[in-house]
Formats: sequence, C-alpha cells, structure tokens
Amino acid sequence: EILFKEGDGGTAMYFVNRGAITIFKMNLSTNAHFNITEIGPGGFFGEVAIVHKTVRAAGAKAATFCELYVLENNDLTHLLEHYPRFKETIAGHIDKLTRQRRLSKVA
Repeated sequence: EILFKEGDGGTAMYFVNRGAITIFKMNLSTNAHFNITEIGPGGFFGEVAIVHKTVRAAGAKAATFCELYVLENNDLTHLLEHYPRFKETIAGHIDKLTRQRRLSKVA
C-alpha cells in the first residue's frame, strides 16, 4: 500500500512500530518506482515535508504488513516547540538526509 507519493503535500510524519516501509522515487521516463531505502521498527519518515513546509521529496509504501504511529502536522509543531531534545533529533535526521542527497547527486 502506498502511503504517499513524491510531490504530495506533507500533513504528517510516521513512526514504524512493526514492519517495513520502502521510500521510493519515480523514474519519470519509465514511470517505474526505484527504491531509495527501507525503514524498519524504531525508524521514522515524512518529517522533512512538514518541517520545511514543502511537498514530499519521495514516496513511501508498505514493504510488509506495518503498524505505524502517525504524528499530524499540528502535533509535530507542538512537540518541536516544547521538547528541545525531540527537535534536535528531527533536525539531526534532516541534516543527515540533506547530506546524503547532496552526496548522491555528486556521485
């Protein structure tokens, strides 16, 4: 099942409790998905579009049966404002993703 596609608006972030999520991009010339990474239990995704108020940079689909926790935009904003350690964790994750994307564009 596809949770969201590249280009969709970001309304929530997700935490994986059980199962695996595949993050994918679309090959525009073939309309085929190509997988970027897989996120398992304890991982999270979907935060970049909310924090930066942009559209989704990639899609997400269930690779297996999943149990996810959903954090809506308003709730995420509240957490970021009131819990500095959570904000640091999210900011660190976004910085890591940004560096990885830059490196993959150079390669």
